[in-house]
Amino acid sequence: MDSEKTWNTIAKSFDQTRRIPWKECLDFIEKLANESIVADIGCGNGRHLIPCAKHCKKVIGVDLSKQLLDIVKEKLASEKIKNVRLIHADATKIPIEDRSVDAVPSPCLAFAGPPGGRGHRGGEAAGPPRRLRGDAGRPALRRRTGPS
Repeated sequence: MDSEKTWNTIAKSFDQTRRIPWKECLDFIEKLANESIVADIGCGNGRHLIPCAKHCKKVIGVDLSKQLLDIVKEKLASEKIKNVRLIHADATKIPIEDRSVDAVPSPCLAFAGPPGGRGHRGGEAAGPPRRLRGDAGRPALRRRTGPS
């Protein structure tokens, strides 16, 4: 089974078991300027994207799973959040222009590849930082150290 099919298959379960944002991501988001444009690469069910959208000017959410993006759309609608653009794409082929975002708070980039597999773990997904704008862009790309 390819990665997209796998993520689509487990999307509902993933959403039910991963709702609490990581403290490190929330701390990072709080330090961003309110006028920031942020790209959440591998936004999943939106657990980090939604706090970003509440704090920042604009958020671009990118995910390989159409099912997870549908879950995010429902959450955004229920919270009446309108400053988010969702993109269905692979993290290794992100359709975002260079120097168009200020930050990439995406812990999942350390684990690019199929869930439960070793995949590309930290390999090909190293592209997003070049899309950052000037000195304001500070990617929060670090490997997960705690529970989901």
